[in-house]
Amino acid sequence: MGEALSGFDSALFLLINGAHHPAADCFFRCVTWLGNGWVVAPLLAAIVAAKVPRKHIARVFICGAIGLTLGGMVNSQIKRQVNRPRPVAFFAPEHSRAAIAGKDSIAAAHAGDVRLLGPDYTSRSFPSGHTNTAFAAATFMALLFGGWWYMSFTVAVLVGYSRVYLGVHFPLDAAGGAFLGSGMMWIVFMLSGCGRKYRLTRESHAEQ
Repeated sequence: MGEALSGFDSALFLLINGAHHPAADCFFRCVTWLGNGWVVAPLLAAIVAAKVPRKHIARVFICGAIGLTLGGMVNSQIKRQVNRPRPVAFFAPEHSRAAIAGKDSIAAAHAGDVRLLGPDYTSRSFPSGHTNTAFAAATFMALLFGGWWYMSFTVAVLVGYSRVYLGVHFPLDAAGGAFLGSGMMWIVFMLSGCGRKYRLTRESHAEQ
């Protein structure tokens, strides 16, 4: 990662992570769970069961499951290959002295300044898995239902923001997870034909 991009990412992280309020702490601790696969999968399954015409439920459910699973698998592989340090490790005093001093003035100046409200992870920061899942789910809802369901992306953005706010990811981690999650789900939809054949309208609801 280029020094300029890394510096921008670090500065933006400190800006978001440092702007705290007790009410926001509670809010983002709750919102971040909407990027957990064990929470998202049952929610999507319930929505599909309630809104999709019966004859299409199996196809749509499989499409969504494949999109979420592939996105998660690719995300995990990238995490292992990149192995980017988490903010709490990147800004740690010992890391700053050993690897950053003289190279990244932002990291050196703010060593130990991370406010951590999430798990104490130290590695595999890029890309954000929670953001990946949230954007994959939002893309699934938007492509399937259209209309106001595009507002699902608002929730996904909040999940991505929460990962930075809580101190467990950098902004570029969240951006990478968002791109990957949406991209994988879109590809699955296009290849399966779900985006063209199974978009729900008032007429398709009448088939139930």
